[in-house]
Amino acid sequence: HVELYKCNTIFRNDSTFCNKSTMYKCINSSKCISNYRLLDGINDCDYGDDEQWTIFNDLSFTRKSQTHFYCAETKKYISRKLIGDDLCQCYVEFYEICEDELLFIKHVREHISFPSICNGIIDLIPLNVSGRNETDETECEQWSCNNSYTRCNGLWNCFDGADEVDCYPTSLIQCPPQNHVCFSPETIELICLAKDKGNNGHIDCLGATDEPQLCREHIYSVEEAGFYYVSDGVEYCASRYGICSEGGINCNDKNNETFCNRTESFDFARVDEICNEKNTPNLSDMEQLLCNLFIFQVVPKITHFSLNEKTKSSNSVTKDNVNTVSISQMDLESSVHCHRGLDLRVWSDINENLTNLTCLCPPSYYGDTCQYQNQRVGLTIKFQAFFDSWRIP
Repeated sequence: HVELYKCNTIFRNDSTFCNKSTMYKCINSSKCISNYRLLDGINDCDYGDDEQWTIFNDLSFTRKSQTHFYCAETKKYISRKLIGDDLCQCYVEFYEICEDELLFIKHVREHISFPSICNGIIDLIPLNVSGRNETDETECEQWSCNNSYTRCNGLWNCFDGADEVDCYPTSLIQCPPQNHVCFSPETIELICLAKDKGNNGHIDCLGATDEPQLCREHIYSVEEAGFYYVSDGVEYCASRYGICSEGGINCNDKNNETFCNRTESFDFARVDEICNEKNTPNLSDMEQLLCNLFIFQVVPKITHFSLNEKTKSSNSVTKDNVNTVSISQMDLESSVHCHRGLDLRVWSDINENLTNLTCLCPPSYYGDTCQYQNQRVGLTIKFQAFFDSWRIP
C-alpha cells in the first residue's frame, strides 16, 4: 500500500497535472515526475532523460533554483537530496570544504557579521582587488584582535593568544600576568608560558596548544582537530575527543601516556557533556582546566544585535548589602530621566528603602540628566541673494 501511494505521488500521467511548472514530463512517455527528482542519481524516466544535464539546463533559472542547490564554484546545480550525504558533489574550495556539506559555513561566509572581521580566522574567499587578495582578515593593522567578541572564547584569535591570557585562573599553578597555562611535553607538569612564546615556531606545550597555527588549517573541519602530535615521523592534528582513548592520541608515546595516566579520571570522549555550563560548578580544578585548555574549534555564526532585549535580573536581590532592581522596571523612568545615559537607582538608606535616581553619562554629555553636550559644533551659514531676486533670505 505504501509503495503504491509512493508511485501515485511521484509519477503521474494526468495531462493537467503534468503541465504544471513544478513537474517534468518524461520523453516518449505519459509519465511525469517532480522537478525535485531531476539529477538525483536515480532514473525515474524509462529513457533516463531525467538524469541528463541537457534536459535540466533547458529549465528556467527560477525553476532550477527552487528545486536544486547551486554550486557557486563549479556553477552547476545538484539535487537537494544530495546535500549533507558525506559525498562532495560541489567543488572542494579554498578551505578544503565542500559547500554542499557544510551549509551553515556557506551562510556565514555570504552574510559575514561584524564580530568575525579581523578575528584571526579567514571567513571570506580571497577577492582580487587592484592586484591584492582581500579578505575579512586583510588591513587589520589598526584593529584589535583582543576585543569583547574574542576575549576568553577559548580560541586564539590573536596570533600570540593575547585574547586568552589570564582568562582561566586556576589554583593548580600560580602564574604571573600575561601568561598561558599548559602542560610541559617533557615533564607533563603544569607550566606558565609567557605570551610572547605563543606561535613562535617552537612547541613548548603538550599537544602544541601554544602553536595553534600548526593545526589552524583544520579550523572549519566537521570534526575539530587541534591536538598536534607526531607518530612514526608523521604529523597529525587530532580531535580532543580522541585524547587518551583506545587507539587514539596516546599512540604509545611515553609522554602522552604519562599525561593520560595523570588525567585518567577525565573522559575526553565525553568532554562536551562534562564541560557543559550546567556542570561547571561541580568540576574539580583539574577538570575545569582540561575543559578550557583543549578547545580547538570555532563555530562560525552570524551575530545579530537587538536594542529591545532586556537584561534579566530578579526583582530584589540582596548580596553583600547591595540591592539591585529589575532593569525592566526602570525602562520607562530611564527613558524620561536620563536622556543619553544609564539610569542608576542608588539606595541612600537600605533599611528605610530610600532611593534616588542618578545618571551615568557618556563622555560627550553631562548634567544631572545628561542634558548638556560638552563638545560644541560651530556652524557657519552663508546666505546669498541674487541680483534679480526680490526675496530676502
